Amino acid sequence: MTTAQVTQLTHCVDESLIARLFARFRGRYGNLWTSRATCDEDWEFIMEDWLIELSKFSIEQVRAAVNKTLTEFKEFPPTLGQLVDLCMKESGVPSPQEVIRLMVARDFSHPLVKMVYDKIGSWTLTNGKSDEIERKVKEHYSESRSNFYVEPEKSWAQLESFNAKPKSLPPPEKIPTNNEMKSFKECMAKCQEILRDKKIAGGGKTYKEFDENKIKQGHKEFDQVVFDEYKAYLMGIPETETMILPPVYLMARNKFLNMRDQKAWLLKEGYVPDNQRVQKDEPQRSNSGRPVKVYKNWAHD
Repeated sequence: MTTAQVTQLTHCVDESLIARLFARFRGRYGNLWTSRATCDEDWEFIMEDWLIELSKFSIEQVRAAVNKTLTEFKEFPPTLGQLVDLCMKESGVPSPQEVIRLMVARDFSHPLVKMVYDKIGSWTLTNGKSDEIERKVKEHYSESRSNFYVEPEKSWAQLESFNAKPKSLPPPEKIPTNNEMKSFKECMAKCQEILRDKKIAGGGKTYKEFDENKIKQGHKEFDQVVFDEYKAYLMGIPETETMILPPVYLMARNKFLNMRDQKAWLLKEGYVPDNQRVQKDEPQRSNSGRPVKVYKNWAHD
């Protein structure tokens, strides 16, 4: 059964089914099963507990789970929790990996998918890495499954209410016009031609390489002549050909250009160098070296 074909939980299991189940376990596991209780009163409590838990599933789901139990648990009888887990799978409850797949597809066909989705959030699901998503699903899966197991009807009702609401359509993608597609193709063709010419001129290389130690300021092998050549080379490359540079060279080029244009940018913003500023008159001083009052003191001090 796939998660797209979910069977809602129904209450169809009765005491007679539990009695037949216990008899089958007694015949299969012998003393390993009968030793779980020492008197009839204990068995009554055990049967009541199993009935409460298994009655949340259909007879078909319980029978299928029991058949798998007898195959998987050959040496020891299953616990109630282990049988419930198998019943959950038979009822269509998705596994953690299935929850991730359905969340990515925004397929809320089971309440557990929506419950885990609400815990994680759409941002993490869209932008998070796969290991991060798996870790968060693992954190919230057990709690969400337990909540669904306790109140399945409520969970299904909430899911139906959510799916009944109209969903907002995603914004349409921008489809380029014929002129835009033509311009893009022409630009790409020009870039490829530049790269091809650079490779031919450089013997297969698209840019001129320099010794890293000789252009690294502060290094013992630093060479000022090589550095000046390196700087002039980067600053002389046209903007349309910067794509041939590796990231390190491209960052250095931007740094050199910013240093060159910094002075003009500051002057444009109104900055005046110290040597061009108008000097203010120094206050007159007496022979004692103290400043002399030039203007009338309105405070009379």
